[in-house]
Amino acid sequence: IKSCTFTLCKKLSSIIIPESVNSIYNSAFLYSGLTSIYIPKSVRSIGKTIFQSCYKLEAINVAVENQAFMSKEGVLFNHDITTLYAYPGGKKGRYSIPYGVTDIQDYGCNKLSYISIPYSVSYLGLHVFEHCSKLSSIIIPQLRNALENTFDSCHNLSSVTYLGDTDIKNHVDIFNYCYNLTEIHVLTSYG
Repeated sequence: IKSCTFTLCKKLSSIIIPESVNSIYNSAFLYSGLTSIYIPKSVRSIGKTIFQSCYKLEAINVAVENQAFMSKEGVLFNHDITTLYAYPGGKKGRYSIPYGVTDIQDYGCNKLSYISIPYSVSYLGLHVFEHCSKLSSIIIPQLRNALENTFDSCHNLSSVTYLGDTDIKNHVDIFNYCYNLTEIHVLTSYG
């Protein structure tokens, strides 16, 4: 599925991808009306932000036989559960990312009120928590990459704790439009 193939298809609510598809490219379903999707065993590569701004998406389902990806509680991971590829933008409530995940590639947590990030996570993708408007606080573990536009438009975010040994000010535009942010705690020594 080529980049932006279903962009702005607001009335597209579900899709079953045929077995003939082996790649889904960047932003394939950008701003679509998807509520669910089924990814077959044939898909071996997935681009970035494929479900960006899919605010109705509640579950990403993957064929059990797929050797590259899997779905756990409707969340898209690589098969080894070390990379979180996408969280459904319409899924509400609280979510704890499984321990062992090291990379978070894309976001979609628009309706989450709480996200628990385990210490195993060391990489956050660009804009990874953008528009998580219900999120009020978060603890960020030590990362191997610089944060950039990570929490754009998280309007309810009021408290951030960063467990890193680098100054959070070295990162770029992390908290744009976080109008309620009042506390940032940087803990360089923890354990």
